Amino acid sequence: MTDYHNRREKYEHQDPTMYYARDFGLIASLVIYGQDIVSYDVSEPKRVQVVFKKTKELLDLSKRYWEGDLPVYSLEFWNTIRSVKQSAFSQNIN
Repeated sequence: MTDYHNRREKYEHQDPTMYYARDFGLIASLVIYGQDIVSYDVSEPKRVQVVFKKTKELLDLSKRYWEGDLPVYSLEFWNTIRSVKQSAFSQNIN
């Protein structure tokens, strides 16, 4: 079986109870489907890592996203991406 969980977001030394993502399409989709962002890591310039609490529902949503089976409305999708980026970078400024 293909490993869809954190497929493109695997990094060393991370908390196994958390889900780490850098793909803004995935991040926006998870937020739209009700997953709460726990924190942001903006320590690398131009690269944001978003942290979610790892749950069965989140892993299922991630799998569906990578399979192309997670429908979202395009306007809501792009607005969510913009909102997540603004939140991440405003935390870095403060």
